[in-house]
Amino acid sequence: MAIALILGVVALGFQSCGSDDDEPDAKVYATVSDIQGTWHGTLDGFYYRFTFDGDNYSYNQMNVADNNITASSSGTFAIKDHKIVFSGGKNEVPWSDEEIFWTNNTKNYLQIGQYLSLSPGK
Repeated sequence: MAIALILGVVALGFQSCGSDDDEPDAKVYATVSDIQGTWHGTLDGFYYRFTFDGDNYSYNQMNVADNNITASSSGTFAIKDHKIVFSGGKNEVPWSDEEIFWTNNTKNYLQIGQYLSLSPGK
């Protein structure tokens, strides 16, 4: 009986000291200074390019199938409550008021909203 009790305590001890890998990583939110430069990515047959310079932005969306620019905009942006807000420009940027964060601590991929992942580029 004593051995069973000791094994039970040891098993619970290992369980409680287990890895927390099952918990999702905490989001690393982007700041205005983090995102300066040009970022690009593709989603659903479109190529997206964002350039951030100070508090100004420019945005282009191109249909990959025919290389036609289907949307473009420029103006100012701000990050408030971990969300990016675009202002100005002739077309509304579809990711305005979406969360902006890094996919991991290395800050290699910038995520705008749930689906658009951007890489640094030219």
